[in-house]
Order: sequence, then C-alpha cells, then structure tokens
Amino acid sequence: MKRAYLDCSSGISGDMFLGTLIDAGVPVDKLFAELKKLTLGFYEFKRTRAVRGGLVGTRVEIRVPGDQPHRTLTDILVLIDKASLPTNATGHAMKIFKHLAEVEGKLHNVSPGEVHFHEVGAVDSIIDIVGTCVALDLLEISELICSPLNVGGGRVEAAHGSLPVPAPATAELLKDIPVYSSGVEGELVTPTGAALVANLASSFGPFPSMMIARIGYGAGEKELPGHPNLARILIGESVEGAAAHPGLPGDEVVSIIEASLPGMTPQAYGEFIAQAIAAGALDVSASATQSKTDRPGHLVSVVCDPAKSDELSQFLFEKTAARGLRIYEARRKTSDREAPPEPPPAPDDSVSVIEANVDDMSPQLYGYFLEQALAAGALDVTCTSAQMKKNRPGLTISLICDPARADALSGLIFEQTTTIGLRIFAAKRKVLARERVTVETPYGAVQIKVAKHDGKVMNAAPEFDDCQRLAAQKSVPLKQVIAAAEAAYLKQSGA
Repeated sequence: MKRAYLDCSSGISGDMFLGTLIDAGVPVDKLFAELKKLTLGFYEFKRTRAVRGGLVGTRVEIRVPGDQPHRTLTDILVLIDKASLPTNATGHAMKIFKHLAEVEGKLHNVSPGEVHFHEVGAVDSIIDIVGTCVALDLLEISELICSPLNVGGGRVEAAHGSLPVPAPATAELLKDIPVYSSGVEGELVTPTGAALVANLASSFGPFPSMMIARIGYGAGEKELPGHPNLARILIGESVEGAAAHPGLPGDEVVSIIEASLPGMTPQAYGEFIAQAIAAGALDVSASATQSKTDRPGHLVSVVCDPAKSDELSQFLFEKTAARGLRIYEARRKTSDREAPPEPPPAPDDSVSVIEANVDDMSPQLYGYFLEQALAAGALDVTCTSAQMKKNRPGLTISLICDPARADALSGLIFEQTTTIGLRIFAAKRKVLARERVTVETPYGAVQIKVAKHDGKVMNAAPEFDDCQRLAAQKSVPLKQVIAAAEAAYLKQSGA
C-alpha cells in the first residue's frame, strides 16, 4: 500500500500542498489535462523553484486577471461534477467544499447553501483543492498521514477584517486535530490547507513505518525569518510490523536531529563530529545552506538511538550556535559491508566524458545525483564552479563512464539535474595498476594503497580509515599514525 506523510512543521496551505506533490514527481501533463476540464476561464498556473530558509521547493501560484465572482457551494459542486474528473478526486474535492460551506455557515449563522465563498471560492483555491485531490490520485496514494500542524501566531487580514491566528474558519476546521505554535508571527495554516488535511488525512501523529521512495517540498508565499517556510511530503510503501524484528538489518528505529548553523568553520565542524560520535551519535553529516540573512551556513543532521536524542539535543545546543532544532523518527537500513574491490588496471581505457552546466540547481540535488550516478555505473563524477552567462555563478558537472553507459547516464543527468543540454566526447583514460599491502605500526595494522607503473611504485598512501580508527583507539594524533604507517611501508618495501 502506498503511504504518504505530510510534514506541516511550517503549516500548510493549498498551494504548498499542491507544490509538494508536484515536487515529488506527479506527472504534470496529466495533472494539467484534468484541471483543464474545469470551466474556470483564463488563468495562469505558474510553478517555480523557490528557496525558503536555504531549502528549495516548488512554488505554485495561480494568477487570474480582474475580479472574481463569489461562488456558492452549488456553483462549485456543479463545476466539479461537470468536469468528469477521476472518481476519487471528484469525491474528495466535493467533500472538502461541503465541509468548508458547513464551517462558514456555522460562523455566519446561515445554511451551507447560502454561503458565498470569498477566498476559497476563487480560482486559485479551486485549483489548489481540486489539483491536490487529482495529484494524490495520480500518485496512487492510498493513505495520507499528517504531522501535528504549526499554526503560527499574530493576526491575519481577511475579507472580514483583521482576525486572530488561527482564523475562525481555520480553527473550526482543525477541531480534533493536533496543533501547536512555534512562535512564528503569521498565518501558517490557511482555511484551504486546513480543509485539505482535515478531509484527506487518515490520522495525525509521528512519522509512520514506511519505505521512502519520493520526497517533495512545497514553498510557501513568504520568506519567514529563521524558519524555512516549506511543507514536505514523503511518499513510499508502508512497512507493517517493522518493529517485530528489531534485531534484523533494515528494522532499526533511529532519531534524526537537525539544526541550521550559521558561520560554522570546517575546524569547528570537525571537532563537533568527533565529539558527537563519541557521545553516542550513529552518524553526523552537514550540507551547505543559505541562511535567512543570505549568509552561507550548514544544516547539521545527527542520527542516533531514540534513547539518546534528548542527550544529543542538549549536546548540540552546548557545542554549537544552534538556537533551535528538529527531531523526528526514521527507520535505518544497514547491511554487512565489505571493502569495494579495486578496479582492474586499464592502462589505455576508452571512456566517454559527459559535461553539463547548471546555474539553478540546489547543492542538495548534486549530492543525491552523485550517489545515483556512481550507483548507475559512472567511473567518476566531479563538480567545479563556473561563471555562467548573465554573470550568474553555476556548476560544471563532469561524468566519466564506459562508452556503453553514456546514453543511460545522459538520461540520468537530465532526470536528476536541472540541465537542459549536455556535451559528450570520447577520451582516453590512463590509470595506474593498484594493490593493497598491510604494514604493522606501533599502533596496529594499516593497509597501504600502492599504485604502480610498469612494475615501479609511483605512489603509496596509508588507508585513511585505518589511520583514523587507530588514532582514536590509541588517543594519539592522526598525523602521527599516518607518519608511522608511511615509515613502516618504506621499511617493509626496502625503499
């Protein structure tokens, strides 16, 4: 069964919900074909990539020229019925608008049929609601689970004047649904967003057991200081009874702690990662982000046993400049790992080199693309800074592969990056024959990677992981272990 988890830690609106689904890969040609069945006259459906708090997502905007009529519930139900949309999408959309009419009627002391929709009767809200229902149907999502909703705070301007957050209609729609406020000033949950999750989500709570296949981010309208204004949807297959075999690989429940850190130096990060691992973290990683003040920063992620999450959260506050963090549960798959085999020597190897220039791609996408490319058979992947046309900074992605893999890897580049063109040319690659030897040092055994040409040693380098492990075990400087390994190799080889 296909399951989706909607993360509303920055609230939810109709355009954000639809944006997450488009970002997660809904076939937009099919989505637009269904939306064209609605007789709404002229409107512009604009979708762009937007950065919010250093993270990138899909921003959806519906623009309509001129004033719009105030539609009644009957007007909208007839509009949807005549469109001959997929059965599930039709049923869900009608249910949502009926719920909205009941709430508006209750608040204004009129029957649902007498309600004249203002904001939610406009073309953009109709597209957001119907589009979301159609997109869920196209993605064949059987179950939608939603996180508790961050509603924001302060006041919001509406057709009836200034209203407290959450607005009355939103509050009514969110009855019996877990909500909270992180203190952000502004309306984070709109009536349209509240109506969508109230009628489409089967439950509200923590992250469920699932195998994640797709992730999509929907960008909100505003840039909120210190708060990435995005909704996130994670789509995959449900994993029932995963906790029944906690000892098996792939069935490990972990906590993930994330924090945005401005101005963290590489030296400070290196020290932090060593201390975090020593304190019980299973893994620590960092990715570059753009902070709210347009300064470069880092998004640090710590993976740990759930029992250690509170301790490591406090550790993160103490050791870094983090002023807030996010904690969520996930499942980690692990397997027995062996060192990858050394590639066979190929003194005069014919290869294809594929290059593409991009100036609109998130760094997060490159990291994922690199992993996918190597898994798909690329021999090497590199990325260099480039100055693009219009004086914009960009990247040149270079990929080396066997000529037989060039077409498949070209397709992967088009699929996983934002490029619209690439270059492929033939090249010759010369590589040194490689072997590994083991040497004994005062701290323990270290593997040495030896590269030769015509039987002559050209390079020899200690295996970094071995040296790092011994340095930690023996509490000695890493450079001391590396020097000892180099000396042991020279002595053993007679050089």
